[in-house]
Amino acid sequence: TQGPPRVSRRYFIQSSAAVAAVPLIGKRLLEPTPIETLKVANVGVGGMGGGDLNNVSKGKNVRIVALCDVDSNRLGAASKKHPKAETFDDFRKLFDKMHKDIDAVVVSTPDHMHGPIAIAALSLGKHVYCQKPIAHNLYECRRMADLARENKLVTQMGTQIHSHAAYRTFVA
Repeated sequence: TQGPPRVSRRYFIQSSAAVAAVPLIGKRLLEPTPIETLKVANVGVGGMGGGDLNNVSKGKNVRIVALCDVDSNRLGAASKKHPKAETFDDFRKLFDKMHKDIDAVVVSTPDHMHGPIAIAALSLGKHVYCQKPIAHNLYECRRMADLARENKLVTQMGTQIHSHAAYRTFVA
């Protein structure tokens, strides 16, 4: 009869090292590094903006770094939920101070401000999620499209229930 196969010392050490590394690699795969974490600024944090802030902040690899709203009550309430985020009452001040610390901007302000804020963010090389209507006029739409294309940025417009499967099924 033949006994168990012989295992070389080299094979044993390599196998042991691989087995020991599994928990470290597994942990690494589950925890994002700072470079993999999306740093988001939310402009407009009440009403629809509050809902957007809530949804965005649920992201596993998302960190809310800045909050902006002209309404101090809404800004204060959002700040309590995200105490590490810097707060601003003017999006221009936010971009002046934090543009290097932001990857993406969520725009959920009153309609007439969507275009100017999105254009400013895109001009700084930031990805943008903007509520509808995305712009006030055709010029703003074209400017946003040009900036997104030139800077290879991801943009998305909020459509609420219109993208939900149940709504599409109803329409069909």
